[in-house]
Amino acid sequence: GVWPRGSYWHLDTRRDELARIRTPWTSLRVAAEAIDERTRDPRFETLVHGDPKADNIAWGEDDDACVLYDFQYTGVGLGARDVAYLICSSADATSLSGGSVDRLLDGYFEVLVRAGTGLNGYTRAQFADHFNWCLLDYVRFMAGWGWWGNHRWAVERTRHLL
Repeated sequence: GVWPRGSYWHLDTRRDELARIRTPWTSLRVAAEAIDERTRDPRFETLVHGDPKADNIAWGEDDDACVLYDFQYTGVGLGARDVAYLICSSADATSLSGGSVDRLLDGYFEVLVRAGTGLNGYTRAQFADHFNWCLLDYVRFMAGWGWWGNHRWAVERTRHLL
């Protein structure tokens, strides 16, 4: 089966980390429930991998195909949650400057549209909003668990949401 909520770092499963958040990140602890609410939107939820870091992706010889594995956190959620985690945990930091992340998000959304998955009115603006809130939720998790990956970029990108 799959989890009712996909990913290993959503708030319901990370209350201990929430309690460990200290200054200067206490605003994340205070806002955690509101942030969590912004990462849910049943109209646009789908099946998410839950842990799509580079270590859980195997690439073909020409990098034109891949497979994901390690599905222990698969469940229901916004696709933006997986995208935020993948970029924060696994992207080369030099690829995150300027408008490059927004171009990545544009490309992701274009593929989603071309796939004809039935977006039910889901817009690029909604996807960007979901991405930023999911990224902030991941920052909230790291503030209580420990910093890694592209955390400085994630903090800077989401600072305006607090």
